[in-house]
Amino acid sequence: MAEIDKDRLAKMLVLGIPQVKVAIALGISEGRISQLKTEDDELIGMIAKFQGKRAEHEIKQDASLEQIERNLLERSVELSSTTESLAEAINAFHKIQDAKAKKALMQTPVEQPKLELHLSDMAIGKLDIHMDGNRNILSIRGKTMATMPAKNVKEIIEAGVQPR
Repeated sequence: MAEIDKDRLAKMLVLGIPQVKVAIALGISEGRISQLKTEDDELIGMIAKFQGKRAEHEIKQDASLEQIERNLLERSVELSSTTESLAEAINAFHKIQDAKAKKALMQTPVEQPKLELHLSDMAIGKLDIHMDGNRNILSIRGKTMATMPAKNVKEIIEAGVQPR
């Protein structure tokens, strides 16, 4: 059995990548990942370390955005004292709102689309498809599914099943 890249595994899990996708990307089963998460002290420590680093990064980012917000609010108050500066005050307010919106977007998880294929055994062989025990596709013609856009999968399948 090939050695598992625990560093990569820990980082992917901490980033919130679904376990099924992590399994596909690393070429191991979800069950093996679950087992490692509970039994492998080295992996457990790495996950904790990366979670700490991620939390530290988010705290610094929050503090930075809050400082920008305070600076813009102070400047808005200064500018709003005269009517000529009212447009600049409104502009500063919009920048604050934009920064908050960007922060909210960065914290919103994005659902990844799923691709379901129903292929004959002949098509699977012709397209050089490799699957795990649950019949999840790991690769097509040597290209991993974890990073392949659905458009590329469609093109490979269409080209591979066309009569030549």
